[in-house]
Amino acid sequence: MTQCNSVLEFKQKAFKMGICDDYRKQWQQATNNKDLADMALTAQGADFLCASVVNKWGVTKEQLMFALYDFANGNYVRHNQGYTSELFLYYDGKITIKSTLYVVIGSEDVEIYVPRYRVANVYLAGCKNVKINCDGAVYVVNYDKDSKVNVIRGGKDTVSVVDPSDVTDSWAFKQEV
Repeated sequence: MTQCNSVLEFKQKAFKMGICDDYRKQWQQATNNKDLADMALTAQGADFLCASVVNKWGVTKEQLMFALYDFANGNYVRHNQGYTSELFLYYDGKITIKSTLYVVIGSEDVEIYVPRYRVANVYLAGCKNVKINCDGAVYVVNYDKDSKVNVIRGGKDTVSVVDPSDVTDSWAFKQEV
């Protein structure tokens, strides 16, 4: 599998792999990095981005950091269609859940704290040493087979850690073109 050398190459590969018409239209209308961050911070975009990073057919984690740094690590919250989402890149430290959806890429030594009465989906790719501390409820999709997520507080009824096979029609299992 070959990683892309640019966001433009990634876009062209995505079109060849068959992204849906809605995302094709959004990508064609994207004029800046904020538009790209907004696309990544949807459930479908999170799956696509995490699968591309782990399977090495998209842009590199470093390219993401360069393109989306201004929208990562607590600097930006996307508000759309009744939910909020955030992006964390190369982050180490504590993430306190305030939004509905999180994309965490290339991060190490991260504690994800889910406060009481909060519910969130978290997508992890290229992360190491992730701990979940949960007083609410969280659904974690871990794209790395070699990276274990440690639940330090929370039970089976409040914390679900799954692999992408539990994501309907995940990009993690699509072949590169």
